[in-house]
Amino acid sequence: MKKIILFVLILLLSGCFNSNMNVISNTNGYLSNYVEVDNIDEDAVDMLNSFSISLYNDLLEDKNMFISPLSVYIALGMVYNGSNGLTKQEMDYVLNAGNVDLEAFNVLLRDLQYKLLSYKETEFNIANSIWIRDTYAEHVLDDFLNNNKDYYGAFISSLKFDNTAKKTINNWVSKNTNKKIKTAIDDDIDPLTMMYLINTIYFKSDWENPFLKNNTFDSKFYSIQDTINVQMMNKEDTLGYYIDDSLQSVLLPYKDKETAMFVILPKYSISDIDLTKEYLNNIINSMKSNNKIVNLTMPKVKLEYEKSLVDVLKNMGMTSAFTNADFSNLSDTALQERLCISDVLHKTYLAIDEKGTEAAAMTKVEMKNTAIMDTIMLTINKPYILGIIDYDTNSILFIGNVFNPNN
Repeated sequence: MKKIILFVLILLLSGCFNSNMNVISNTNGYLSNYVEVDNIDEDAVDMLNSFSISLYNDLLEDKNMFISPLSVYIALGMVYNGSNGLTKQEMDYVLNAGNVDLEAFNVLLRDLQYKLLSYKETEFNIANSIWIRDTYAEHVLDDFLNNNKDYYGAFISSLKFDNTAKKTINNWVSKNTNKKIKTAIDDDIDPLTMMYLINTIYFKSDWENPFLKNNTFDSKFYSIQDTINVQMMNKEDTLGYYIDDSLQSVLLPYKDKETAMFVILPKYSISDIDLTKEYLNNIINSMKSNNKIVNLTMPKVKLEYEKSLVDVLKNMGMTSAFTNADFSNLSDTALQERLCISDVLHKTYLAIDEKGTEAAAMTKVEMKNTAIMDTIMLTINKPYILGIIDYDTNSILFIGNVFNPNN
């Protein structure tokens, strides 16, 4: 099975066009006018990783969790272009964007996307789209649409929000997540829903040194409440390694050497680890400079995760966007009709096997009028933390916990 990692932030456009669709920005959904970016501004990585760790910690509980902070961040970044007043101030805080103006923020995110799209061997795709109710399209401001087209490569269209639109959107999501996530919209589209903003991320790569299938064996995984029968993979390899009083960790490079997975095994429990942005960065950098021969045993993983992020984003400080929002930079009727974010739904899928990793995610942002060297033995046999990073910048692409490898 090819290792593939994927995340979606609402939808993307790439199939089954609705005959009632009016295309406003006919891009491929991504920044196709590729520009080589040699160095990513540290501010971009700092903003993303600060958001990533805050989101991770606020979602932390004693069960499986796997998210793409990058996907959520890009989708919120698209929405951010329409915010104003208190809503913008709160999004500044949550996105850690208060030290830069809007244009600089968009440039940082654009360049980060360019960098991530430049992988040579790893298949990594980022795409964005905006779907607008046909009767609302005339109220959406040109500056908002142009920013999302220019800095995010967003495909933008208006269409009648009926069952055909729902099918079009869901087919697109299924296609762009390799059918791992079948739907973005499960129920009928609410009559008050005016817009969906979408980001998808797709990652596919093999381990640099795969696990041999002949070395896989049945064993036990000791979760908090249960002992679970799992399939354990095993290999001896030279890997980046780190240990302290709280944890052990390894860094597993993918074939392209431009991405890697970190696995963190706590000494006692995940909740005992105070995982900050600085601490995780120190762990990753220490592993990069400390190669050891590691006899690694870890489970094959298959899990699915679904979560509405509304409450966690409110807890992080973004409250008015969901209640008394100011998206007057998005629409000329936003204040009058109380346009708000009604939901931020995140669905993910993760599979890890001997050859690599397969993962998918979807985040749906819905807007309504509301009216809106010594051989080290390491056995991963209890709940652990994992993530996937851009190797050069340490940008967190995915992060989560595994409490039950079998879901």
